Amino acid sequence: MLTITARQMEMFSAYVRTSFENDSVARLRDDHSGTTAALTDVQLRELVCVGIDRAARHGVRTVSGVRRWLNLMMHLGAEFDEDPCLGAVQAALANDALSVDMRLDEAEAVAAELNRTSESTI
Repeated sequence: MLTITARQMEMFSAYVRTSFENDSVARLRDDHSGTTAALTDVQLRELVCVGIDRAARHGVRTVSGVRRWLNLMMHLGAEFDEDPCLGAVQAALANDALSVDMRLDEAEAVAAELNRTSESTI
């Protein structure tokens, strides 16, 4: 029987996290080139790390969920979950009656509506 030591698990977890961060930086550069253009890779990686931590505080722990969170950060700002101007997003994220995915769905719907509203006022 194969036994994985705690140290081996830590190393594996660090590798997975680093790989996810690298992938996220590349994806954000591709998907949000205008927003990320002014950021260095180090700054963008720091933003990804902040996003991972903030998402986890709201129960978002899956790869797909964190990717959705990072996209919301690009649209709404890095601290969208605490922005007093985004009360509808905060209400969606705090709705414990919904699954984490459904809370993200609601937050994305609010972001899409805000995007439509800002485009119509230009």
